[in-house]
Amino acid sequence: MAEKGFWPLYEGKHIEQFLVDIRPIERWVSLEAAERKYGKLPDAKPKVVFRDIASNTNERTCIAAVLPERSCAGNTLASLRSESLAPAIVATVLNSFPLDFSIRLRTAATHLNFTYITRIATPTADAARRLPVVETVSGTREGAEHVSELRRAWRSVWLSNRAVAEAYDLGPDDFAYILSTFPVFARKRPAFYAYLQERVQEWKREVEPGTADLVPLAAEATAEYRTGATAPMPRQSPSPHRR
Repeated sequence: MAEKGFWPLYEGKHIEQFLVDIRPIERWVSLEAAERKYGKLPDAKPKVVFRDIASNTNERTCIAAVLPERSCAGNTLASLRSESLAPAIVATVLNSFPLDFSIRLRTAATHLNFTYITRIATPTADAARRLPVVETVSGTREGAEHVSELRRAWRSVWLSNRAVAEAYDLGPDDFAYILSTFPVFARKRPAFYAYLQERVQEWKREVEPGTADLVPLAAEATAEYRTGATAPMPRQSPSPHRR
């Protein structure tokens, strides 16, 4: 279609973290009509987008991906540009648990917009460039609707999350607590969640040799949340801060 002058129009339902094309494209943008209306063609470069429809009680709040070149984003996707960082780096930071945790403490209702995003502390550009990056892939080609279904991507997702946490000056105990505040994720993605918990315990042993395994805070919090014994998010928490 691009050769005929039409680019796909992506909406929120078409993306997941690190995935695009999880649903069939329904609408296409006419380049001729766009140029006639706006006096220029849409940006042809790959672009970072995040879902506008979001809640701090969902499985995840910030859901970002990199749209392919020669594509457009609809009004249920917000586009984020960086002059100094590659789109894949920005998406990796946005999809991390530490940043999502920060967002969940600030958001309300069912929308995530620049009012919240622009107020979130992020790693410095130099620190971000050193992060291991998770690339966005096509859900259609991979046969997946969620990154947890791509087992080969688990290690990359973990390494990027640990690196983002360290950029925030967080340690394994902090990250374990952060994981415990995502009970819906734990319930819906139990195998992936267990994998992340195991990696956190390895991190704990690495930085504190000879110590016992972490108390499985996430599992306890999830169990209590299911039975109504506690609120979804404990009141005291570590807060990522600028370096």
